[in-house]
Amino acid sequence: MDSVNVDCVKGNGIMRKLLLLLILLTPAAFGQEHYLPPWLVASPLSFFQQLLPLLGAGAGGGSGAINFMLSALTNSSTQTAQTATTNSINATGATAVFLVVQNAITTCPVSGGNPFSISTSPSNTISGPDVSQLTETAGLYIYHVFSPSVSGTMTASITSANSNCLPSISIITATGTFSGVVDKTNGASSTSSAAQQTGSTGTLSTSVEFCIAALTTGGSSAQTPTINSSFTTTGWNPPVAGKARASGGAYLVTAATTALNPTWSLTTAESTNAGIACYY
Repeated sequence: MDSVNVDCVKGNGIMRKLLLLLILLTPAAFGQEHYLPPWLVASPLSFFQQLLPLLGAGAGGGSGAINFMLSALTNSSTQTAQTATTNSINATGATAVFLVVQNAITTCPVSGGNPFSISTSPSNTISGPDVSQLTETAGLYIYHVFSPSVSGTMTASITSANSNCLPSISIITATGTFSGVVDKTNGASSTSSAAQQTGSTGTLSTSVEFCIAALTTGGSSAQTPTINSSFTTTGWNPPVAGKARASGGAYLVTAATTALNPTWSLTTAESTNAGIACYY
């Protein structure tokens, strides 16, 4: 098969690159020589990270404008009763970062000021909390960062006010175009529940939004909650005796403005805090 003059395809647009890639790889299917362009050899991961949203292949199943990227839970090996840091993730290319935080209430009294501080590495100005839902045993908070500073080893951390706060934290990243809007939020709590709703968002402002649903529990059982309404869980931080209460999150990329009020289900009733926040 004749070779292809790659110089005849001008521009660096991702769709032009996709077309060129298909042309270049076609000979390989027939056992003939093929050519991989330098921009693909140099950074194949970056190319395919850019490609997935354009093909509508994001895990959130949305229109392709906004997509779930990666998430990470608390690193249990470094956790203490006062501090927690997530495992690192490759957040290169993320356009939004969300944090789900749990910090105990009754065991973490604070006389004025915030009961904890949170941070990311690389450093960012963190906005929120967009949700702050409290019971007598635990607290749930959701934060966000639009246009974040990111890296291939990004982490998030919480440092509580004292050594009895039992914190946990999760980081959730997304790609795509965000207008920088926190749209609808809500939260709900129970002193004992095995089916905890987040509270309704009401009608959303746009059809494509990135929604975070989160849950914290005040018990000690190592159960893993589930969630309905097409949300996808991003992992669960289990309770760690003497170190942490449980927490976790889930996401949905919406395709309509329909109000959301998902339910978290547990096998054993516990004190619960649930919350939801939608962004675009």
